[in-house]
Amino acid sequence: MSLPLNAIDEILTNQQFIDWANGLCTKEALEWEDWLKNNSEKRYIVQEALTIFNALKINEKKPSITDIEFEKNKLLHTIAAYEMKPKTTSISNYKWVWVAAASVMIIIASAIVWVNLYKPEVANTSFGENMEKKLPDGSSVILNSNSTISYSPKWNNDKQREVWVKGEAFFCVSKTANKSTFIVHANKFDVVVTGTKFNITSSANGDAVFLEEGSIIVETKNGKKLFMQPGDFLKIGDDEMQGKPIHKIQVPKENILAWLSKKIVFENTTLQEVASKITAIYGATVVFENQFIMSKKITGIMPNNDLETLLKALELTSDVSIKQVNDTIYINTNNQ
Repeated sequence: MSLPLNAIDEILTNQQFIDWANGLCTKEALEWEDWLKNNSEKRYIVQEALTIFNALKINEKKPSITDIEFEKNKLLHTIAAYEMKPKTTSISNYKWVWVAAASVMIIIASAIVWVNLYKPEVANTSFGENMEKKLPDGSSVILNSNSTISYSPKWNNDKQREVWVKGEAFFCVSKTANKSTFIVHANKFDVVVTGTKFNITSSANGDAVFLEEGSIIVETKNGKKLFMQPGDFLKIGDDEMQGKPIHKIQVPKENILAWLSKKIVFENTTLQEVASKITAIYGATVVFENQFIMSKKITGIMPNNDLETLLKALELTSDVSIKQVNDTIYINTNNQ
């Protein structure tokens, strides 16, 4: 990364520095850390910039639920006090109209507050699309194709940070000052963290999680807790939920995180499993014109920039014939 930074004002306006100084877990902040490691002679001026940055930070005070409730009660008290006062006949005729209108305004205001504070934010990707999303605490998540996350738009530092995921996503979780818990909810388990990097998949076929950095606790729906270390991979399907043992295994992170660099890894993978991945990522229907090749296994790392590129690579490495007609893919042996 080229950063010809020689003056404090240049540093203070640099986005990588700003994310890093705010303690965010973003690509820009990680780039700044790498740059700083390779430019140790500038640590002194960066430290001066950090001191100024912290001094200039303005903490915005957002109204809490308690503040809103206090204002509502104060308004209700004012209405009640008004009703206690003696009134002329002409004023009395309009009293209940005024009270009713005020009550309606309170209900409307409360509804608006509830929507703003509790209505979940939703981020999703279409088939063949990846997307990076910043969360309210500075954490980041990268969504794989055909995936969805939802979460509360406002997180208080003293409460849990919760995200619901469907599909596949890679999380880079930022630590908060009071180490508030970050929870990712999947179909068959929850992942509990404070600050870490992990990949999670949640689908009808089961849930899986891979821990790249830090530590997490996986809590299954039937009450089991599993503590995971970097490199651990865990998958839970319907068979495990019926009481069968759950095992963690160590796997190379390249196999799990290849999708982040637009690649896909197959390791002794049957063509039937390959077809399922293609359907999950691109939404295409795969038809085997020769059922005997469904069990054929392939191994390799293939480009996954788009469906056409993937199909060409698959055709070259698996000795099959592939034809695409609109959203349907036909796979056959080469001699037919």
